[in-house]
Amino acid sequence: MNKVEIKNLILKKDNVVIYDKLNLNICGGAYTTIIGPSSSGKTTLFNTIIKGNKKVKVNGNINYVVTNPDKQIVGRTVEKQIKFFMEMNNYSKRQISSRFKSIVSYFGIDSILDKDPYNLSLGEKQLVVLCSILVLDLDILILDNALCRMNRVMKEKVLSYFNKLKKKKITIINFASDVRETIGSDYTILVDKKLVFNKKTKEVIKDNKLFEDNHLKLPFLLDITNKLKYYGLVDKNIKDMESLVDELWK
Repeated sequence: MNKVEIKNLILKKDNVVIYDKLNLNICGGAYTTIIGPSSSGKTTLFNTIIKGNKKVKVNGNINYVVTNPDKQIVGRTVEKQIKFFMEMNNYSKRQISSRFKSIVSYFGIDSILDKDPYNLSLGEKQLVVLCSILVLDLDILILDNALCRMNRVMKEKVLSYFNKLKKKKITIINFASDVRETIGSDYTILVDKKLVFNKKTKEVIKDNKLFEDNHLKLPFLLDITNKLKYYGLVDKNIKDMESLVDELWK
């Protein structure tokens, strides 16, 4: 079942048409990355989905994370921030404790639990706000460039976590400017004031020309592994540097 269905959507901003009769379906239980250049209409589309529109049908409950983490910081410490939405939704003390410990352990953020979120770096703020949403019972998770200020290690950890969510049939829709965020997703959608393509990611990463034709740079690791496959040094796409090193040193 599709979790998001968009039919003949027309969106304008300052009397300028951003999307003209956009049609797009997003599959339930899948991890979808929506990419596009700056000013391509990603945030406009994100806002339309989360706020509602008669041309947009959402089959489920949405939790979302925006680009600017300051807009979603509500706790005076990192610990209070992560627990806040669980407490607001009347989770039991046992649930709160268990989920809190699990997310803190996974992301290794024990050392900042007593800090004021506003005093963190932007990347850390984005991670803390995201954690406060990830601990909830999720159906549809939508992000608007919400990983953009995270460092590479932090971002890879988040993307790996998304794959854990995917196994639980949680629908993830990640609006991103960084093409590297497509790695691990089931589907990649390219928008540029229109729907350019909606394909399975495993098909997209095999097609260098698809990236070139749309002025996109193939993610570094995929570019490298494509070249290594050509020379017979590897036989599959590799999604992280550690796995690449292991493969080459076999």
